[in-house]
Amino acid sequence: MLGWELLDNSLMQTELETQKEVKLQLRNAHKLPPAPKHANGWDRRDWVKNAKLQYQQFTCKGVNGQKCPQSNNKTQDYCTCAPAKWMCKACHIEHIVKLRNDGL
Repeated sequence: MLGWELLDNSLMQTELETQKEVKLQLRNAHKLPPAPKHANGWDRRDWVKNAKLQYQQFTCKGVNGQKCPQSNNKTQDYCTCAPAKWMCKACHIEHIVKLRNDGL
């Protein structure tokens, strides 16, 4: 009797539910929002907001922190997993694929 209750336990997550949760967490950890107004950097805790212009344009640093292979893309976007790293949309996709391939 106890064995069947353990097998039919509605509180235990199925493998499919666990995979869905992991995908959702990964999706939420790697969004590409624009930086806040007047932000021109990140100081490991919060945005540094002392720029004169509302929206700054930064050169995309690419996936490995090197020059963006998509020419000199200017962007104001960053990945939510690394706010100090400016990324264009093409490099952001590459960034997510690289992390998934590395098992992160």
